[in-house]
Amino acid sequence: MKRLLVLFLCMILILTSCGTQTDSPSDLVSSTPPKEPPSAASLAIEAALTRYEGTEETKEEQALLTTKVQLSEEGLQAVKKYLTTLIPVYPYEEIIQLETAYARYLALEHPEDSKSYRMVSALPISSDAMLEHVKANNDAYLAVRSIENSVFRPLEDDYLAWVCEVVADTVNRELTEQDFGDRLTSVDWNLKNLKILTGRTVANASYLSGSLMQVRPSGTDAMVTITGDEMAAHKTITHEVEHLLQNMSTPMQEALGLSQNYGFCYQWEDLEVNSLYYTWFMESSAERLAAAFYGTNPTTYKSMIGYLDSLTLPALLRGKQPIEVPRLSQQSYLETVFAFFDCQSEAEQREFLNLLYAIEIIQITPDDFWAGYASSRGLDATLQTDTDLIVLRKSLKTPVCLTMSKYFYRDLSQLLASDGMTFRELFYLMSMWEFDLNGHILYEDETRLQDTKEFLASYTNLQNCFFEALTLSSNLTAEELREAFTAYLGRCEVPRHSLLYGNEVWTNGTYITAVSSEGNAFLDTFYETVSQNKTVPVYVATEILLSNN
Repeated sequence: MKRLLVLFLCMILILTSCGTQTDSPSDLVSSTPPKEPPSAASLAIEAALTRYEGTEETKEEQALLTTKVQLSEEGLQAVKKYLTTLIPVYPYEEIIQLETAYARYLALEHPEDSKSYRMVSALPISSDAMLEHVKANNDAYLAVRSIENSVFRPLEDDYLAWVCEVVADTVNRELTEQDFGDRLTSVDWNLKNLKILTGRTVANASYLSGSLMQVRPSGTDAMVTITGDEMAAHKTITHEVEHLLQNMSTPMQEALGLSQNYGFCYQWEDLEVNSLYYTWFMESSAERLAAAFYGTNPTTYKSMIGYLDSLTLPALLRGKQPIEVPRLSQQSYLETVFAFFDCQSEAEQREFLNLLYAIEIIQITPDDFWAGYASSRGLDATLQTDTDLIVLRKSLKTPVCLTMSKYFYRDLSQLLASDGMTFRELFYLMSMWEFDLNGHILYEDETRLQDTKEFLASYTNLQNCFFEALTLSSNLTAEELREAFTAYLGRCEVPRHSLLYGNEVWTNGTYITAVSSEGNAFLDTFYETVSQNKTVPVYVATEILLSNN
């Protein structure tokens, strides 16, 4: 019954957003173009994809998959050397002006931590004390009439009490279990000045500068019905509390000359483009942290979380825990982020910053960047068409996917050299990675070849280097390794995802011995998601598409 209700609600949402007018039969007939026969390339990809489906592993294949392989030092150095030559080209350098923003960051002089925490020192705080504190702040804020606060009004007492209970629970646990270092001064100020009101917003909840949380009760309550997640409303509030913990206090922002700061993201009002501000990272991290708090899956920001998860997988291979990636949003320094992602040289650090901002353009397309982009191409900045956005975002997918792939093969190679793993573990990780890439860039789509050609060639060359390095210690040729990988990927299961019948929980994942139990739990969920994008290996798509076009 619940699934039927969810389906019904989704249909309502679709009709609401698209209108309820239907096409007449004649309109439908005249607007439907004749179906073109499949191309030779698409037929070849389909044949390659189904080649191993429904087949069993041979005894020889089973013996290989259970064999442990370890990358030699010579092989490791070969991969590392190749990675230094693979330099993705991020476009729009003259618009983004990364060096200008980074110079501003380097010039910041963070004030010393006052270590005077009125609110933090009083933790744990009861929900009743939080309610009394927030009510006093609300009354004081609304008592001063202004255009700014005229859109806000008090929540119903019972609802405000529930929100304050969730806020208190989140703050108590987060600040007890995590070290916020010098951000505690900001956290303390934000808690001391916290106001929780309702306003004119379509968002279910949001956290604004000046420590103002606005909540739309009808929206948060509806999330439970729409998602079927009993904790969805709680997660919505905890998500906003995570923003409170990320946010630098207003006085400190003013002292540093910032217009906005969350975590390691910085914004200045007088910069043409704020290329050190990554909304997608802060939002996806807050959602990941909120979901982890309740032991459930994220409810919103799925596309942004997809990129966060793509950065998490390589981190697991370096011995990190899944939660450590979103936790980066709660600290202030880019240097800490560089160290976490093992970006040591200046070139590696610039490439990482380019990656973060390219994802920001893909996910958000900030107004300041769009103004410069539109001007450079003779577009009207006020008319942001879907076609223009698609062209822009597709132009960034290749460098983004190549940089993330560099991290994956760098960390995979290092783990293979230090710990080793079975071929089954190796191919499971590689298949998962390519399914994830296809979700980002649709590399097997012949109609996108103009945009993906560089990715196909560069990624295939990187993987060829990796396979060649493995030949030094596996007693297999690169071609034999490729064929074994292709057979493994072709047999990979795809868990059922269905709105009507629910999602099949993935329980058949390969346990990666060198990764923590928490990391393996993440990988199971990650595989369940990205396997929906299953297609042929990148190198197979490269051979077929580039030879047929």
